[in-house]
Amino acid sequence: MLDAFPTLIAYDGSAAAKAGIADAARLLRPGRIAVVLTVWDFPAVSGLAPITADDSLRTSLAEEAARVAAEGARNAKRLGFDATSETSQGAPTWERIVEAAEHHRSDLIVMGSHGRSGIAYALLGSVATAVLHHAPCPVLVSSQGEDVAPSHSVNGAHVHTSPPMDTRKETE
Repeated sequence: MLDAFPTLIAYDGSAAAKAGIADAARLLRPGRIAVVLTVWDFPAVSGLAPITADDSLRTSLAEEAARVAAEGARNAKRLGFDATSETSQGAPTWERIVEAAEHHRSDLIVMGSHGRSGIAYALLGSVATAVLHHAPCPVLVSSQGEDVAPSHSVNGAHVHTSPPMDTRKETE
């Protein structure tokens, strides 16, 4: 029987994103449906508004995002997922990921963490942290690098997980 709700894999082509796919493949059963999402937007310059772009730049960025998402889907298929790819344009990245998970009614989000800390974290924030706080479903975050303290290890993979948040307001 096929899964009714796909796993959403946020994929940017980084080593951490690739580790996320590999970790999920080790933890989940083969044949699971997955949507591999690559989020893109026009670059911002030092916190200023995004660059306005002509059609050729927009096309180039969209094509690169599609290439990255397709690469992620190929990796996921090779590791046993029934994967498709898609892209989403906009910022912030975490919001596009959460929206895609809601749209697909995903039962799990898989992503990598770049392990920023200190000033880099303060300036750039963490997509993974924002997704963990806003996701409509559990999130598996894989890390690559020694500067990220894992919550626990599973089969040698460092993973952080979060249960779904109840965003309903309490009624008295």
